[in-house]
Amino acid sequence: MDRLRPAAGTLPRSATVGRAAEALATLGLLLNAAVWGLSFVLIRDALRGTSVAAFLTARFAIATAVLGAPLLLRGGRRAAARAAPAGLRAGLALAAGYLLQTVGLTLISAARAGFITGLSVVFVPPLARLLRGQLLRPRQIAALLPATLGLALIAGDAAHATALNAGDLLVLGCAVAFALQIALLAPRQGALPESAGPLALAFWQTAAVALAGALALPAGGARLTARGAAAAAFLGLAGTAGALWVQTTAQRHVSAARVAFLYTAEPLFAALFAVTLGGEALGGATLAGGALIVLGMLLGL
Repeated sequence: MDRLRPAAGTLPRSATVGRAAEALATLGLLLNAAVWGLSFVLIRDALRGTSVAAFLTARFAIATAVLGAPLLLRGGRRAAARAAPAGLRAGLALAAGYLLQTVGLTLISAARAGFITGLSVVFVPPLARLLRGQLLRPRQIAALLPATLGLALIAGDAAHATALNAGDLLVLGCAVAFALQIALLAPRQGALPESAGPLALAFWQTAAVALAGALALPAGGARLTARGAAAAAFLGLAGTAGALWVQTTAQRHVSAARVAFLYTAEPLFAALFAVTLGGEALGGATLAGGALIVLGMLLGL
């Protein structure tokens, strides 16, 4: 019988597998944050001559096709039907977030939009508590303070003023919508993870955003430049289909609050790419705010 016991200092196989899955989920979410940080610069440049509605429709139609093909090829229609309610709920929040964020990027800088989007970290824990009954650890509550202070410092420094303009308010609404999407994908406290597969859940989310973009085409126009099409293709594949599949899979192994804190790295990546690729300048307050965000992320893990 002793052979069935783990050796001293070792973990049972289930615990080891669980930790490995959690580590992979964490890495995948950080990669998402990097791609989404890059997206702020790509979208800002792509929207020169391209309408918001056309860009979103193209980006999310590509993602929907990529996610939908395996479901059809593997006979996943039943899985897709089972995932529809949960996927569409999260997809509506995602659609609102991307519409607000993309319009906001036409009015403010990429770095500023990235950091204001990062405020979703503040909204996820209370939304997960309200909608899913997920409890907050003391460390996660404490992490809200440096994360919020850091984002406030950066937002103010980016415009050399603390006043909010229309673009800021649009992106702030985007942050709330993205936080709602994360909370809706989280399992209820004490319940099993969503039974529907992550691929099917991601499919319905991208389909909801593609439909929202298509419905906005009459008002927003159908202008799509070559640069806009290239950015839509890249983000449709890496920043949407791949990223949503990674997030939906990862949330089976990590809490909604942890997802939110890992995503505080997104504005840091946005600032990095805005400086190195977009030629934007960052001040001392932005650097200090970035350090506080990293502190908040580490506390919340």
